[in-house]
Amino acid sequence: MRICSRCILPDSVPNISFNKEGICNFCQIFDKAKKKNKEFGPSVLEQRMLNILKIKSKEYSYDCLCLYSGGKDSTFMLYQLVKIYKLRVLAFTLDNSFLAPEAHENIKKSVNALNVDHVFCRPDFELVKELVEASVNESHRLKTTKELSFMIGFVCWPCFTMISQYAIKTAIEKNIPNIVIGTTPGQLRQKRYNLISKYEGTFDSYYSMNLPMLKLLKLAGYEKSQGIFKLTFKEKLKALKVKLVPFYEYIPYQEERAVKLIEDELGWQRPKNTDSCSTNCELNTLGIALHLQRYGIHPYIIPLAYDIREGILKREDALRAVNELPKYNIAENIAAKLRIEL
Repeated sequence: MRICSRCILPDSVPNISFNKEGICNFCQIFDKAKKKNKEFGPSVLEQRMLNILKIKSKEYSYDCLCLYSGGKDSTFMLYQLVKIYKLRVLAFTLDNSFLAPEAHENIKKSVNALNVDHVFCRPDFELVKELVEASVNESHRLKTTKELSFMIGFVCWPCFTMISQYAIKTAIEKNIPNIVIGTTPGQLRQKRYNLISKYEGTFDSYYSMNLPMLKLLKLAGYEKSQGIFKLTFKEKLKALKVKLVPFYEYIPYQEERAVKLIEDELGWQRPKNTDSCSTNCELNTLGIALHLQRYGIHPYIIPLAYDIREGILKREDALRAVNELPKYNIAENIAAKLRIEL
């Protein structure tokens, strides 16, 4: 397998090519875009984010809904929003039934230490099974769903749709103007094979990621599960007004600094049974195993490659993460619970 000499994209990624120096076309596109775009310093980007979030209107009880998984990135994000920026935050956690025990403990400790309001959502396990099963077994049937399962992952895509849908509905019900997410810049660009497109807001994520899942559920015959992905016309109008704020598009990220801070301030602990690319979800291990089995590559290669270009991540650290084999004993146990063949 040929790998880009600058990032870590292999030659099995759709639409990839290499120049004489072994640098892939996506790195070259990134460099050209950087030259055209004006460079903004961290303080400018930070102020842009705060201009969106610091509403302080009596019309709203909260400035934002923070998608909080209990992992290192979202815990650092929650700490910054509450402690540093003094925002009125409602933390939102979706439990797919596979959060690590340490993640549950991290969530409790962090929410209590920060004295932040918290909504904990645990969908019916049958819904989780049907979404994952549809993604794994049926996503090849449609062009859009085939692309999503490759770009985001057989397991992560269904979970992202649940998080997105329940978060949108929570924001609408509680009249919250912003949803803050802790995805890295690379994860936002897992929308299309061209690796350039990105998710541009709440409504875009609904149409680009959730509605394809709804179509797939219809094809698979899962009638009951289709209901959660339907928004009324009135809800759609309200959803249009909710802004999606990607925290790490505005705030520089240094993993070592972030982890040390949340360990010291909140007592955060790294889970024992998660893979190298997750600090909260054991289901992620199954997703990695399936991607390696079907595509021969790690599902995190695409977002990590972008983060290398952005200077967020060192190439050697990314290679170490994607070359680590998944914990197959955990993956097999989870696959059996979800009716998935591995």
